[in-house]
Amino acid sequence: MAEIVDISSNTGCDFVGGVYLAYATDSANITAVTVSAGVITGFTMSGTGQWGKLEFDDVNNVAFFNETGELVGNTVRMNGEGLMQFSGISQAKITAANQAKACCGVVVIWFQNDGLKRVQGIDVDLSDNWTFTTPTQPRILPNLNSDTGENEAIMQYNVPHQGKYASPTTSLDGAAIEAL
Repeated sequence: MAEIVDISSNTGCDFVGGVYLAYATDSANITAVTVSAGVITGFTMSGTGQWGKLEFDDVNNVAFFNETGELVGNTVRMNGEGLMQFSGISQAKITAANQAKACCGVVVIWFQNDGLKRVQGIDVDLSDNWTFTTPTQPRILPNLNSDTGENEAIMQYNVPHQGKYASPTTSLDGAAIEAL
């Protein structure tokens, strides 16, 4: 149903942006999603231990997950992009980057600094029906930069997507995700 709903303003200075942690899995690992009132409350996986915990180094406060709307003809699309940064480059990180970029579609749960947890890669409609994000599923695009002698070498995961709906939230915490 199309409708404009009330949104109240917030006050105070506790509204901090950015993200500090993410969990990711190949979308092929997800067989079902449980949704209640637009919130993802559970995932059914094809096996256990299929979520990677991505603890990025964010001393420079560069990690984010953002979405912007775009009008394509008469259709509104949500363009999303997440960025996480890891200090240093090693063969282990190069191998991890090559494995991550091999996924044709990923689902990422972003832990925002304000406490919200957003799920990139799942579209949830107004009737709580879910699909993997279309028209463009998220993919991990790795960047490995030596930088200059004044700075540090870094590896970044850039995760773009385009979907029909804004990325939903989840009620799952880290322990619940790791138990899947």
